[in-house]
Amino acid sequence: MPLTSESLAISRQFCCIDDISLIKRVVISLQSGLVVILGSGAGTMSLAVLETRPTLTIGLLTVDHKEESLAYERESWKAACKENPFNVVQSLKDSSQAGRDFTRSVDFLVIDSDHTEWGVEKDLRAWMKHIKTNGHIMLHDYTDIYPGTKISADRMLVEPMWKVITTEGWSRLYQKVR
Repeated sequence: MPLTSESLAISRQFCCIDDISLIKRVVISLQSGLVVILGSGAGTMSLAVLETRPTLTIGLLTVDHKEESLAYERESWKAACKENPFNVVQSLKDSSQAGRDFTRSVDFLVIDSDHTEWGVEKDLRAWMKHIKTNGHIMLHDYTDIYPGTKISADRMLVEPMWKVITTEGWSRLYQKVR
């Protein structure tokens, strides 16, 4: 039986089922566009995107500063029978540097990389400008265990430009409203 994002979430515990459900709901709402995931981890979140859009009418970029994390993500795709997913790019780079170098617009950004206040702030500063109006940012590990995530998000993703959509699982979802 192929690996699923839900079974990977349960076994690896890098994210929870509610996080996977939230990702899938956002991705299914996209007609086309680009999803960027900062922090590849076990590949759970990227696998959720691939499961939701098996023909991948959207693009997917995953960014991690560790090759072993990107390799583990590829192994997860292989175990899920998605060995060579179409329209997927992995980038071996610091997540904030990747944002500074990036030139495209993003429909959905998942931040799950450096959980320090400074690290989240650097990622937000580098990537916020790329988010399309009505696009989303999901901050994973928006919990008391990682106060830096909450502090930076609460300070930087504020009205009138950003709106909190929901807090579910270990994540908070924002939408860019202007």
